[in-house]
Amino acid sequence: MNVDDDFDLSPLSALVLQNAEKVLRDAKILFDVGSYATAGALACVSIEEAGKACLILWRDKGLIERDITKDITNHAAKHRVFAGLKEAKSFVPLLGQKLERKEVEERIFSQVLEPNRESSFLAKLGAYDAFKQYGFYVDIDDRAHFQPETLIHRGDVEYLIAEATLAVQLVREIPFVHLVACGMYFSGKAPARNPAMMRKIREMLASRRAPANPTET
Repeated sequence: MNVDDDFDLSPLSALVLQNAEKVLRDAKILFDVGSYATAGALACVSIEEAGKACLILWRDKGLIERDITKDITNHAAKHRVFAGLKEAKSFVPLLGQKLERKEVEERIFSQVLEPNRESSFLAKLGAYDAFKQYGFYVDIDDRAHFQPETLIHRGDVEYLIAEATLAVQLVREIPFVHLVACGMYFSGKAPARNPAMMRKIREMLASRRAPANPTET
């Protein structure tokens, strides 16, 4: 894949993307009937499937030459793909502009890194995975149990559905975005699931005031 190539999905990446879109549609249906926790979990699954579609596309286009089995089964890796695509797309307006180095650095921070900081942080923290786990399951430890609807609120799910909607759109971005995102992917490493961090996220979610009514954000 080169910058000037005509963009098209490979057959397998297109198949995976179709599933990401289907899961997202299901998430929206559940959201509309007030099943917020499950809807949020499905939105996170959609983000993961979009990330998987990209990894397969990068392999099929020759950007990745090694086996990607571990990548496509690693939730955090697929979240990192999504965060990288968001940052890479933000680079596009800077193309072809003649700027001094200082201005380039300032605009990269203000137009690329800062607007996408939240997604990158959530991906590195493992928060997307936490939302998925706590949205699907009753979490139990030695001291207490946590039901999905007490941890995941409507506002959380509105955010996650918006993220998933963007994720499936980014898979069809221009080759430049994929080239940059793939380079960013290989410059970092997906963190392993951290049980202690998962518990901290759960405690943070549980400490919030519960919505006064089902439609409160």
